[in-house]
Amino acid sequence: MKSHLKSKLYHIFSIISVASVGILHGYDLITIKLIFFFDAFRILFKLDTWDGSYRNDFGTLLSMINLDSDDNNENNSITSDTGRRFRNLKQTDNEDFIEGMITFGYIFGAIFGSYIVSQFTERKSRKLLILISTAIFSIGSFIAACSFRTGNIPFTITLARFIIGMSIGALSVVCPIYISELAPTNYRGMYIFAYHLFVIIGFIISNIIRDEPINNYYWKLLFVVQGAIGLIYSLIIYKIPESPRWLWFKEENIKARNVFLKLHGRDRETSDIKSIEEYEIIKEDAIYNRAIGYSKYSELWRPDMRRRLFTIWFLFFFQQWTGYMIYKTLGNFVLDYDAVVNMRIYMPVLLTYPFIIIVTLSSMPLVDQFGRKSLLIFGTLLLLSINGTCNERVKDRSLYISIIGQICCVIFMSVFLSTWEPIASIYQAEIFPIRIRGKGASIGIMSKYINQGLITFIGPRLLSSLGKYGFLPFAICSGISFIFISRFCPETTGITLEEIDVMI
Repeated sequence: MKSHLKSKLYHIFSIISVASVGILHGYDLITIKLIFFFDAFRILFKLDTWDGSYRNDFGTLLSMINLDSDDNNENNSITSDTGRRFRNLKQTDNEDFIEGMITFGYIFGAIFGSYIVSQFTERKSRKLLILISTAIFSIGSFIAACSFRTGNIPFTITLARFIIGMSIGALSVVCPIYISELAPTNYRGMYIFAYHLFVIIGFIISNIIRDEPINNYYWKLLFVVQGAIGLIYSLIIYKIPESPRWLWFKEENIKARNVFLKLHGRDRETSDIKSIEEYEIIKEDAIYNRAIGYSKYSELWRPDMRRRLFTIWFLFFFQQWTGYMIYKTLGNFVLDYDAVVNMRIYMPVLLTYPFIIIVTLSSMPLVDQFGRKSLLIFGTLLLLSINGTCNERVKDRSLYISIIGQICCVIFMSVFLSTWEPIASIYQAEIFPIRIRGKGASIGIMSKYINQGLITFIGPRLLSSLGKYGFLPFAICSGISFIFISRFCPETTGITLEEIDVMI
């Protein structure tokens, strides 16, 4: 009994260790958002200039203060007899270009990383790829902390963002695959879902690790902490087992058998019939796929793979075109820049993320109880209704309406993060056979970041040009996605990976 319990705990530890790597993703997403509010960062990379003047909480310009005496001041703001004062920064003409380079450096890195890692998912173990990816994440974070300006081009910080993006793209491919291959069939969806729960936890950690007033060089510390967390995860991942499915695929049969039995706490001779059948089916499927040989991307166009390819590509396409990135950005737009610098955003953050976590936790068991497809359809209908009704409310910047806007954003993000975000990852890890699983999953991640880049570029322009109908394109995409899910997404709940391969 103790041996069985020990094996079960080891099994859960292995899965949760990989799922919790999502913290790196979530922490980084918030960190890169926060650093754009730091004076030192904006001045260093010429997003803004400063002439030595200050303004108060209401934006009123105060008297000039000696530039040299305050240039070494460690805070974005100072407190005087007249209240808090903030540097009166002026945006430069290159602000959009510089922000674009930093932002798209990450997106291009994620696309590149997802492609590169897919070339090794058959030859190298999932564990090794996760280990290398977390190490690369730390390297990119430390480079970001040490970044400096080179002329008018933010080369070092863009390079750092590219490297971090590479690691996140790779982890987004490999982590769900590893979890799907280790998790029990009846809980597979929930465990992959957990990866995205930890992304949200990463959001919270990054928001908490900051002080008031904001230190001018605190943005460097954010990246240092981020890199340290990556190193910690490299040590944790070192302790987890290899995927037995991958070991059988590589014809390491004895090692695969030992890992399988260790994870399940069973003795080969005394296992029940169901356990023996599961053991044999997994083994035979892996050996069959190995006999076919290593895969190529061109195989995804074969008739038996084409539907899976289109399903994954368009699933992530519609995931991004529901408008999540716009709502996420509007969460900042409805609050003034001053409010963020003054940390008045801190209270909404404290309320927002616990609410999102509660909704996400409530949805986790449903993905295996009611099914991926059913939950995704339900989430799509909710997002469609929000997109169709909240146009004017979200765009108004008055205090009262901004609160309503925040509520709309929080509801949208909660629904999205508990349906579309995790379920797309579940499908990417389930519907491809083992020999081409990495390449199929990478197609989904490439689709995600390509469309995320498009949304980042044209989304604000759509809102501006279409006025009160700015959310209409996203409402239309949500409606089309409902038809797409109903027609093309299979229900994979409660079915083994090997059975899914036969079913599709």
